[in-house]
Amino acid sequence: MGNICCGKKHSKQRPSNSPLRDPIPEGILFSVGSPLLDILVTVPPEFLHKYQLKENEAQLLRNDELGYYNDIIHDLIQNHRSGISYIAGGSAQNTMRVAQWIIDSPNACVFVGSIGKDYFGKTLFQKALDDGIVGQYQLVSGMPTGTCVVLITGKGKRTLLACLAAAESLNQEFLLQKENEPWMEKAQFFYITAYSLISMFGVLMHVAQYALTNNRHLIMHLSAPYIYSKCLTEVNSILPYVDVVIGSADEVKAFASCQDFKTDNLEEIALMACSLPISNSSFTRIVVVTQGTAPVIIAQDKTIKKYKVPPIRHGAIKDFNGAGDAFVGGFLAQFVQNASIEICVQCGIWAAAEIIKQEGCQFPKNKYFNPFLLTAVK
Repeated sequence: MGNICCGKKHSKQRPSNSPLRDPIPEGILFSVGSPLLDILVTVPPEFLHKYQLKENEAQLLRNDELGYYNDIIHDLIQNHRSGISYIAGGSAQNTMRVAQWIIDSPNACVFVGSIGKDYFGKTLFQKALDDGIVGQYQLVSGMPTGTCVVLITGKGKRTLLACLAAAESLNQEFLLQKENEPWMEKAQFFYITAYSLISMFGVLMHVAQYALTNNRHLIMHLSAPYIYSKCLTEVNSILPYVDVVIGSADEVKAFASCQDFKTDNLEEIALMACSLPISNSSFTRIVVVTQGTAPVIIAQDKTIKKYKVPPIRHGAIKDFNGAGDAFVGGFLAQFVQNASIEICVQCGIWAAAEIIKQEGCQFPKNKYFNPFLLTAVK
């Protein structure tokens, strides 16, 4: 067990027309999760046929399928190396990268995860460093770095193959190491995903209890509908510590079904989730529901507000993967600066819109968020 710490990286100069703001402290936003190295490459349809894959399918491979998976990666490196792009991915790490991109203040976002002692681990580390986040990675012996192969074929169709491997191995002992303690002390906001409840519940509970004890915000993304039939006990254990809940319509409905809310109405579900017990009486819970192109729903203080999502020219869209992570990253980039909820939502919508115009969760150059008027729907 060991760790790699990303070096401190100076941010670029803001353009003169960007909004003025106070300096943002180092380490203000802290997250733990499962880091994956995304491997993006365009391939002919024959490549899919060779490995009995289908367009637009997604598979999560088990560790006992590593031989098959490694054959695919070896083939890509041998025959398609020039077309490969690497991205420091995984849901929570994507969100931290997006938040850091928008905040653009040195070392504002800290991410803790686990990787293997291999080439892909070194590559992930470097890509995270390039994006400006502080990466604290537990090095896991005998397991490869978690990866997600994204095979792009004609007209933007893609096939995803993920193997979590070392990404599921983060333990609480690593989180408590002296290299990580100062970053937890600096953090005012903690971010987790429900994905990680499956493999690192103890780590997330430690973060949740730390946030409560130190009167810090804890934000959780609902991640995926299947979570709520698989680890409902863990969800219900950590939820009282959470003061901001964010999820898509499908995720929120799955959560509501497991909570026996007896309604499919998203506004009612959001209000009911707000009213569930919260441990920190200093905060009132906020529930954020995204609906793709439909308005974003905000439930807070027993009230509902909706915010329209501006349309995007269809031809500009390249990849919806990462849109949810990008929305959360944009939202948090403003939330940690004590912006209004309206501005947080605006920034989330803007970030998601920019990311889906790229291949993978990558950022456009020389673009900065500027608040614009977005009228609440009554």
